[in-house]
Amino acid sequence: MSKLEQQIESDFLTAFKNKQKEVLNVLRLIKSSIKNESIAQKKSELADEDIIKVLKREAKKRQEAISAYQQGQRLELAAKEEKEL
Repeated sequence: MSKLEQQIESDFLTAFKNKQKEVLNVLRLIKSSIKNESIAQKKSELADEDIIKVLKREAKKRQEAISAYQQGQRLELAAKEEKEL
């Protein structure tokens, strides 16, 4: 397990123990994205560089969703995406 992946797992456990729902949901999304990428690349583990690429891709998705929600006057959904970002 890479150092970055270990940090994400540690943060996940801390958020779980402290019952921080928003942080926990974001970390679940991150872990899921990392897992999906490792399956797509047919690797058991991703390097830190690959994980950073996944995180940047997910951040870009959130930014695009925020723009789309704001254009569609869906401010409550835009606010939710901003919290995830």
